Amino acid sequence: MMVNALKVKQPRLANVVVYDKPEGGHFFNRQVNLQTLVRKDTPDQIDSWSRTWKFLNSNLKPSQN
Repeated sequence: MMVNALKVKQPRLANVVVYDKPEGGHFFNRQVNLQTLVRKDTPDQIDSWSRTWKFLNSNLKPSQN
């Protein structure tokens, strides 16, 4: 319902993406290989974080502080 509301009522607010059964579930941050302790960055995780930082940079205007 939330995704639909954003798409219909506030389409310019955010480009909403729903990840269907992403590896790691909702826990996109700090997944590591327990044998090597090397980060595991899945395509969904990379996309999610890229979109998050892009949204924050464009809306918070950190360069103007």
